[in-house]
Amino acid sequence: MKAMKEAGRQRTLLQESPIDELFPEPDSDAAKKVSDKVFEYKMKHERDEE
Repeated sequence: MKAMKEAGRQRTLLQESPIDELFPEPDSDAAKKVSDKVFEYKMKHERDEE
């Protein structure tokens, strides 16, 4: 029950927050921290070619 309540709270927070607050500017330090955690996905046929 607590998990459902927390999920609802998070959903409401996302819906009511301005889009500018949800995503950092691309040139900011916050965006660089996020992009360091991003990985590149390769399709199966691309992996097999290597």
